[in-house]
Amino acid sequence: MGKQPKQVRVEEMDETQMRDLIPTLLHTIDLLRTELADLRRGKFGRSSEKDRYFDPTGLLPFQEIEELQAEAKKTEAEAEAITIPEHTRKKTKRRLDFPDHLPRKRIECRVPREDLPCPCCKTTRVKIGEVTSRELERIEFTFVNEVVREKVACPKCEGEILVAPGLPRVLDKCLLGANFLAQIIFERFANHMPYARLETKYAAEGLSLSRSVMCNSTIRCAELLEPIYKAIREEVLASLAHSVLQIDDSEVVQRNGPRPGERKVNIWAIRDQHAGVFYSATNSRNRDGPKDILGGRRGRLQSDGHDCFDGLDPDLITRIGCWAHVRRYFDKARKVGDTNALKVIDWIGKLFAVERLAKKQADAGKALTDADLVALRREQSKPIVDAIKAWLDQAQAEPPSLPGGPLMKGVGYALNQWPTLIRFLEDGRIREISNNGCERALRKLVIGRNNWQWFGSARGTKAAVILMTLVQSCREHGINPLFYLADALREISSIPASEVATLTPTGWRRRLRQAAEAKRSQIAIESVVRDLTFGR
Repeated sequence: MGKQPKQVRVEEMDETQMRDLIPTLLHTIDLLRTELADLRRGKFGRSSEKDRYFDPTGLLPFQEIEELQAEAKKTEAEAEAITIPEHTRKKTKRRLDFPDHLPRKRIECRVPREDLPCPCCKTTRVKIGEVTSRELERIEFTFVNEVVREKVACPKCEGEILVAPGLPRVLDKCLLGANFLAQIIFERFANHMPYARLETKYAAEGLSLSRSVMCNSTIRCAELLEPIYKAIREEVLASLAHSVLQIDDSEVVQRNGPRPGERKVNIWAIRDQHAGVFYSATNSRNRDGPKDILGGRRGRLQSDGHDCFDGLDPDLITRIGCWAHVRRYFDKARKVGDTNALKVIDWIGKLFAVERLAKKQADAGKALTDADLVALRREQSKPIVDAIKAWLDQAQAEPPSLPGGPLMKGVGYALNQWPTLIRFLEDGRIREISNNGCERALRKLVIGRNNWQWFGSARGTKAAVILMTLVQSCREHGINPLFYLADALREISSIPASEVATLTPTGWRRRLRQAAEAKRSQIAIESVVRDLTFGR
């Protein structure tokens, strides 16, 4: 139970005590109003953080902190002097461009013969061209593979029967092929469809495929693909030595299988800022979780300010803060009517504008080295950061809002995380100043959780972690998860353990690229041979 409120007996108070109680009650009422507005916004308001803000008016002068205010005005002027190019959105196309890789089916519509004569002179009209229109079409259907194995016997001995070997199956005694299994995994972990909904979908096609069969088959596929998951995990963790890892988590309900009861587990997303992600499950959000996942490795880790990361060895792990988390505190204050937050929100927006400028230069082929990125940030981002720090110090010395309100919580959070927030100014290997990339990877779990509600057992949780890793890794690398999963399910049983890394999304794409290059080389060689043969 929560802390019980203190009982106030007004009838036992004198006039002086009642007067002293009024400021406390007014402060409590303001805090409750702020909390109620925040809860209403969370329940009924927009969750998007994208908004436009105007510069607020200047801060009120406080005689007690004149020096601090002078420093804030000076750094603010330096920050305002920086001009950040505005972000220009591309014009949205109204019509969809049809991808070149899709097959085309040509349907010709001819003019009826009775309409060919010209209505003026009765001369037969001739073809002068075509008018072409296009539409997307899709056929999703199930078919049966009939594998016919030849059976032979000796006519003389009337025995020695031999049956041709069949095609290998993904799962023994399973009626589903590799493509069908990949489709179920894709629908479950990419499109977030519960097995009950898939059961209804396939029943409409006349298939009696129960949710238990799909669930058990999916778990068996995950256990088959677990070596690939371990290889992806090692790939991502190995990048900790030269890149930056991002980490975040969310809760999911896990049932105890056939036994009654349930509990919550934490699913962690660990992402390399240059793409590559894996998920991991722990029983709670404590300091042992990140330590066990990282396994004593050394490098840079970007996260929010939760105290579960305080247990990491600072000699091994360099913590990097997230400016998006700082902004959320002030955005929450703005949404409950506190205009004091607008200036900090505007400054943080300028920090992100500098990062967009750097990314825009990289996309234009002018890739910035680590030193170039640090130079850009020192020139344009550092004055903004100094202005934010001066404002925070001033706000802490003379709070412009309720001490327990969201604005002051944001001030406390930013100052507490300040050493981790300013590391991007000195380290060009930090390519992102927020943890949003990891949160986007974790959002796939949250969307799915709203649909399928829970994991059925500890075995199901492990299977989900494996398959979510494969699906999201494909998305991070721009690979179609459906094609990848079908190919991985076919090959995992026949590939040596030492070559499992070639079946990770990065290894799989590399194999396709090498196969395409080998095919082009073979075609070129055959062309030369034909020319030489023809010449002879």
